[in-house]
Amino acid sequence: QALAIARQAERVVGDYNGAFVMCGDLNSGLMNAGGELLSKRSVTRNSKRLQVDLNNYRYDGKHEELLPTVKGENDKASSAVDNWNDFPALTIPQSFPTLVSALPKYPPVTHFVPNFVGTLDHILMDSATFELVRSAPMPTLEDLNQDTGMPSSKLPSDHVSVVADLRLSG
Repeated sequence: QALAIARQAERVVGDYNGAFVMCGDLNSGLMNAGGELLSKRSVTRNSKRLQVDLNNYRYDGKHEELLPTVKGENDKASSAVDNWNDFPALTIPQSFPTLVSALPKYPPVTHFVPNFVGTLDHILMDSATFELVRSAPMPTLEDLNQDTGMPSSKLPSDHVSVVADLRLSG
């Protein structure tokens, strides 16, 4: 998904002189292969992150599914796919901006439901073009856990709103 987004975005970035912000539910944290691709412009061949992400995800054009993780050789987590040594390198052209989180601190959670707790929602910016003015406070895990997840009486969505004011730099 991150590669498809980056390729599409690269087509339009030139029209805006590189001023680029990506925000929303990316269905991914920044610490996995998708986040690495967007923030570093590449994922190395046979990257462990890429192996785990691709082996544990399937999309048939209509439905997405996380495949079950099973214990493999040496008790390392693996998936139903056995070929761990043939994953391509993924790259985004140098013309695509280097993206960083617009938030001053990476939020520990933006999605909190009974079977999943993680950070899926992001504001990514080209740090050469934008600077953070301020961001909205994020709820703590304690706040989110009061009603055993989201949506709740205090948070009507299953996602936390991620809010930041940015300013064009220079």
